[in-house]
Order: sequence, then C-alpha cells, then structure tokens
Amino acid sequence: DQELGINAHKVRITHRLTHLISFAQIFYNIHLHSIKVIHAHGRGAAAIARFIKLIKLGRIKIIYTLHGVHKEFNSTLFYILYKFYEIIFSRLDDHRVFVSESEEREYCKFQQKADRGRHKIIYNAIENGSMDTSTSNTYDIGVLTRFHAQKNLRRFVKIAKLLPEYSFVIGGDGPEYNKINDLISLENIKNVKLLGYCSDPSKFMKSIRVYLSTSLWEGMPYSVLEAISHNKPIVLSNVVGHQDFRSGRIDANFYDTDNNAAEILRNLLKRKEEYEKAVQVSQTLQSKFSYTTFKKDMTNLYLGILKR
Repeated sequence: DQELGINAHKVRITHRLTHLISFAQIFYNIHLHSIKVIHAHGRGAAAIARFIKLIKLGRIKIIYTLHGVHKEFNSTLFYILYKFYEIIFSRLDDHRVFVSESEEREYCKFQQKADRGRHKIIYNAIENGSMDTSTSNTYDIGVLTRFHAQKNLRRFVKIAKLLPEYSFVIGGDGPEYNKINDLISLENIKNVKLLGYCSDPSKFMKSIRVYLSTSLWEGMPYSVLEAISHNKPIVLSNVVGHQDFRSGRIDANFYDTDNNAAEILRNLLKRKEEYEKAVQVSQTLQSKFSYTTFKKDMTNLYLGILKR
C-alpha cells in the first residue's frame, strides 16, 4: 500500500498452496524480503503460515482470517483430527480476524478455549465506488456464487420450482455446476438459467431484481455485499454469516424453509411497497459495511502487530 510506504511483491501460486513448488516460492520470498507478518486467508493458507512459523522458530507473526468456520466433515474421525489440529496449532496465530460477529461466535463454540483476546471482527466491505443504482432487471431473482456444496444451490433450484411465474438466474462456476445443470434438466425446470462464470459482478447485479442466497453457512459473503451496494433486496437463509445483515432494528429478509423463501420472494415482487422497503434496508446496511471502516481497521491491525 503506497499510503503506508509498503512495497508489494506478487508470487503466483497454485490453488490452496498445496504444491511444494508454491510453498518453496512463498518461503523464499518471505526470507528474501524479510517478511515479518503473514496474513493467511482460509484454512489451507493458515496451515502453510503455521508451518513456516515453526520452521522460522516463531520469528514471524500470523494473522489468520477464517472466511467461514468449517462445519462439514466426511467422517467423525476427520472432525476429531481437525479439532485436535486447531487446538494445538491455533496457538501459533497472533491474531484471528473474523468477517462477522456470528462467525466469531461459531468459532468459539467449536474451540471453547479460544483466546478471544486475539480475536478481531472486521467486516468485509465493498468500495463506495461500486454503489450504482442503474438496473436492467433482466431476471427476477438471482445469485452470484461458486457452485459448491456449501452454497446449497439445489435449494435455490427447488425454490425456483415453487415459483414458476418468476425467472431465476445463477452466475458462477465450480465443481457442482454439472450436478445443478442435470438437476434442472431432470426436474424439467424452465425458469432457471445458468450463466457460467461472470467476470463483471456489477453487470450481474444490475440484471436482477432480488438477490437470493441459499448457503448452508458463510463468513461474510461478498456477493451479498455486492447486492446491497446495488440497492437490491436480499433474501437469505438464516445461517451463520448471513445473520450479520442486520443494523439495529433493520433486518434483511431471512427464511428457514423453501416455502417460507417462496412466500417472501412472491411478496417482494408482487407488492411495490414491500420491495421499496427491502431496498431501503439494503441502503441502510451499506453504512455498516463501509470500505472506509474496513481499511481503517485493517491498517490499525497491521501497524499494531508490526510495532510489537
């Protein structure tokens, strides 16, 4: 960041940092540039950062941003092993950054002996420059996301099936793309379109009237932030990460069942006053996820840990 007088060096790495060559590149650059702090985003990056700290005998500091508390495991054994790993190696983290209050609460349930003195809640944010009120309203309801089991897009399709009078769209790609496409064909659903990878989130948001998320859990989803920055009503599954889309007495629309979601969506799209009320909620939430606040909090965190 030029404002802080910090030089940035980019290293191209493979997905999730698992390749040995990528690890060697990272370690080499940390040594070459006398890096003092590693900011790790996600479990894979945190594992690499912790390993590097062990190799360097603790002569480096770690900031770990979780981006969601991992809740699904293939077996009880994996769950036990992961919990044991976190109990032991989380001690290497100097700070843990949570992108929502509900994420931090969920982590403390998972790690009941977590040192909350090392915790910092810094909301994800969208720059004010992305706040554009223009719209094309090509589709009634949409979601921009990665096709992954956590995003629960099967539920999105099921809700669409309950509302055949409205058009639905999914933007994005990922490992479950073919499964969702097959489900749409198998159920003979005519009102859901898959766009594939979308390089322009702003263009996507302008094309929809309402944003619907069906995630099983979240950290603090950027796509929902994009939606509120474009003044779109948001309808969210009532799960960790979504629950922070509240501001005082102002709440987003939350649902627990498919029928409940369908009822909310129908109400928003049929009743102008309800739609406008939901737009006002999104406008109010924009101030909670201010980029200015995010930048200030991250800058203070970096400067504080560098001074220690």
